[in-house]
Amino acid sequence: MKRFYKQAMVTEDKQGFGVALDGRPVRTPAKHALAVPTHSLAAAIAAEWQAQGERVDPRALPLTRLASIARDLVAPRRSAVVAEIVKYAGTDLVCYRAEEPAALRDRQHAAWQPHIDWAAQRFGAPLGVTSGVLPPTFPKMLRPNPPLPRPPPRPLPAPAAGALPFPFARPAAAAA
Repeated sequence: MKRFYKQAMVTEDKQGFGVALDGRPVRTPAKHALAVPTHSLAAAIAAEWQAQGERVDPRALPLTRLASIARDLVAPRRSAVVAEIVKYAGTDLVCYRAEEPAALRDRQHAAWQPHIDWAAQRFGAPLGVTSGVLPPTFPKMLRPNPPLPRPPPRPLPAPAAGALPFPFARPAAAAA
């Protein structure tokens, strides 16, 4: 699409920080005003828009796309998204450590433990660490909800009069 604005700038309101094109707020595909939590992220999004040439290329707006997805698709179903992320957390490689050789174990601890500690401190999400193939244990608050019970099996409908119960079954008299 042809560029329709001259200036992209950061704005601030009660929802956080946003971006305005010639004073008009950038909107998500669902028509929400684009709002992000930090000024620096809004400035990076404004820079994406300002860097556009004579034509706006949506592929060159990755931060705008991510912020729009977060607003339109993630925010309305935050609990479900968090549960899905928690399910993944238990399979993340940073949770599995080698026991031997010691040099590898020490490198893994040095590289990964700061990230695990940061997540625990920043989000209150302590990740369990294990060695071997068994999954790590997580605090109850991080465990995904148990799967919903399966519905009871439905009885098969009775075959029509004269129909065979299975497609390849033959009546006993015809089998001879």
